[in-house]
Amino acid sequence: MGGAVKDIASKSELDNLGQSGAQVVLHFWASWCDASKQMDQVFSHLATDFPRAHFFRLQGMQSEAAVLGKPSL
Repeated sequence: MGGAVKDIASKSELDNLGQSGAQVVLHFWASWCDASKQMDQVFSHLATDFPRAHFFRLQGMQSEAAVLGKPSL
């Protein structure tokens, strides 16, 4: 896969990743979160720097009200 970041669309797709045995890195993101948008750029660079790992984005909760924490680097 090297260098590409793919979005995960379903729980079954996420479950299949865990069974593959490959190195997987997940980025939980939200469209309303500025830190998430900044992390997208970092995540893309990491995907290029580590081509043997598989990088995926998984959309977090749809509402800010339910968020209990924020991403940090």
